[in-house]
Amino acid sequence: VLAVAKGHPLEKHKAVSIRELREESFVSFKEGSRLRSLVYAACIREGFEPIITYECASPRILVAEDLGISILPRLMAETPGPSISIIPLDPPLSRSVAIFSFEGRYLSPAADIFLRYAEKYLGRGIP
Repeated sequence: VLAVAKGHPLEKHKAVSIRELREESFVSFKEGSRLRSLVYAACIREGFEPIITYECASPRILVAEDLGISILPRLMAETPGPSISIIPLDPPLSRSVAIFSFEGRYLSPAADIFLRYAEKYLGRGIP
């Protein structure tokens, strides 16, 4: 989803395409991040390089301060934190998440809890 500061001109849109972000300044995850690569590739497909003004591990904080926009996973955008506006992308970006385990092998209690969590929340098809 697109994350923008409260009061940003895009805030009133029901959905936004990547193409509409051509002139925007981005707050991005650091280079090497899979999500950054996904966003970069989507922008290139639309004929432009994103203007990356800031890089950090928590783009939402800088977005809330109106230092740029960011494309975040929905789960990250909807978690408690600094106030931002969330706008769906049209068409949405998606990524695959895979978890492997060997049947019959010991799983620690923490790993077992994590696998159940992943099945419950990621198995729903949340992008």
